Amino acid sequence: MSLRREILSERTQALDRGAKRQIYARHGVAHYWIVDPGVRSLAEHVLQGSDYTLRGTYTAPSSFTPALFPELQINFARVFP
Repeated sequence: MSLRREILSERTQALDRGAKRQIYARHGVAHYWIVDPGVRSLAEHVLQGSDYTLRGTYTAPSSFTPALFPELQINFARVFP
């Protein structure tokens, strides 16, 4: 099981969405989450072959149930009040 998550900032978002994503895919990181506090969202990416597929984008006030942890439910109304 491998998971990486990045929290975006204006300074790092291009790196997080570009080079890091490619590096993680090349090294077989199966799950990659990108949290964007500016728009209060989380994008869940799952490795399919050699690249990521977007499983979903979740925003407040919705909930998120990760593919990696199907019994976990994250309520974004509590994460992003």
